[in-house]
Amino acid sequence: MKSNLNTRQERQTRAGTLAVEMSPAVARSLTPMLTQTSAEKFASEWIQAWNVHDLDRILSHYAADCELTSPFVRRVLGNGQDTVSGLNMLRGYFSRAFVLYPDLRFVLGCVYVGVASLVIEYQSVANLAAAEHLEFNESGLIHRVRAHYTSSHSATAKTAK
Repeated sequence: MKSNLNTRQERQTRAGTLAVEMSPAVARSLTPMLTQTSAEKFASEWIQAWNVHDLDRILSHYAADCELTSPFVRRVLGNGQDTVSGLNMLRGYFSRAFVLYPDLRFVLGCVYVGVASLVIEYQSVANLAAAEHLEFNESGLIHRVRAHYTSSHSATAKTAK
């Protein structure tokens, strides 16, 4: 086996479910344990990718077998479901969200560190406060997301003032 992986197919073969590789610096910073500094760096990079509407950059944070559950899935896709699974479905969901929310811009609030997980609190679309619980796989990619929203003021709204 080659020690230097150059193509997506080679990365997939070696890593199994790894479909899109995040930057090596960020991946190293997530493994084996998240720190407040590495979590904040990851959250900042994730928010920046969203704010420039760079779909490939956004998806580079997610594993091929990712699962995302959010109240927005039903609203955005109109399919009666709350969960999308896999990069192809995630790409479709995110693409449709950019169409529905062309001015989408997130403002980073607090970042909470867990074991192989973090919570990113941010100001979302329609002035909603959001908190996403992200779980990472052994490759440092997001494999499970649970998104939460509120219209009431939270820590994010307070820090944005």
